[in-house]
Amino acid sequence: MSAEAARPPRFLGWATTEVFFVLSVLQAVLFALLAQNISQSLDLDATQLGYLGGVFFSTYAIGQLVFGSLLGRISARVLLSGTALVSAAGILLLASSEGLTSAILARVLVGIGLSSSFVGVIHLLSRDYGDRFAFMSSLSQSLANICASLMAMLSAAIPFLVDFRAPFRVIGVLLAISAVLMFLSVRKPAPSATASGRGPGLGAVLGMCLGSGP
Repeated sequence: MSAEAARPPRFLGWATTEVFFVLSVLQAVLFALLAQNISQSLDLDATQLGYLGGVFFSTYAIGQLVFGSLLGRISARVLLSGTALVSAAGILLLASSEGLTSAILARVLVGIGLSSSFVGVIHLLSRDYGDRFAFMSSLSQSLANICASLMAMLSAAIPFLVDFRAPFRVIGVLLAISAVLMFLSVRKPAPSATASGRGPGLGAVLGMCLGSGP
């Protein structure tokens, strides 16, 4: 059997990375749904709770730029599985937090870890699916939104969602599992996709975008 035939199908790479992305959306919805419980459990006021949201979105935004520039330059499976483990550690730290300091650290780790989730999906689709990219990217976004909307609509009927710690522990464990699955299933690109060598860095990409004209 050839090395190419022995690799997992490309679908598995997308599917496991999509699970990572879905979990990233679900944790954001969970944080919003359970914000009052988080505030009460950690003894936070409205301003401190806002800090947790701001820290997450700041690190998430910066991480997207950084990891988006690194995908294609380093192994996608290493980057995606590694950041998934970082996010799992952050989620589990948040679930065990007792105050603001540990919660902020947890949200920093979660923001950094999850920032690769969507750009990872897009990277694999653009690399592996060619002219099906538009459909597959819309499918990826739709699946995540459907899962999030179902959880939001059913949250009142799920006793599990009364306290924030238990569902976040579950999300953390699932993120760790997704890290292992991505490491096992995300393939290297075909030789033609790597023939040109490493892609440009973040500064070069921004320069090309700003100088591209109308």
